[in-house]
Amino acid sequence: MKIYFDGCAKTRGDAIKPYEYNRFTTLLCNKLGAEEYNIARGGSSNRRLVRNLLEHDLSKYDLFVIQMSKRERLEWYNKTKKEWRNVCTNICAPHKGTEKDYSSGKKEHFKYYFDRIYTDEMGIIDEKICFSAMKSLLQNKNHVIIFMGNHECSVPVDFSYRKGKGYHDRFDEKAHKKIYNDIIRHLTTYK
Repeated sequence: MKIYFDGCAKTRGDAIKPYEYNRFTTLLCNKLGAEEYNIARGGSSNRRLVRNLLEHDLSKYDLFVIQMSKRERLEWYNKTKKEWRNVCTNICAPHKGTEKDYSSGKKEHFKYYFDRIYTDEMGIIDEKICFSAMKSLLQNKNHVIIFMGNHECSVPVDFSYRKGKGYHDRFDEKAHKKIYNDIIRHLTTYK
């Protein structure tokens, strides 16, 4: 059995390093005796999740666990480096105060975009488009779609973990254990 995981830093387990063996993805694979294929990346956007599904041979995986991310995130293709880059509006490290971090280069362009063009309505419809694309691509495959973020999710995911409700400030080992338990319960209930 091989399980495909994608999402942001939470699915990658960044907050619990060096204890990755306690992240929900590893716990799930250990429980099911499965090989873990985890391509989660910090700052990931929902568009990246869809693109990754489109670029993979989905027949190689027995289960998909996709973690939707903050709806305002984007990505762009850097032609010079021939790579996709994340666009985030996360607050920078404390030493930088409350300045926004448009961490992918082209800072002024994205600052203008988020300050003057982007609206929550755009983010909500993009979240719905990405969710619909994922559901369509995974329609005949075993999958679980979860959400982790700081806003209410606008789509019917299997599990939603909102900051302050599903987890507190830090996405710690306790949060990973809860997600693992929720997914195991879901898989055994809907088998």
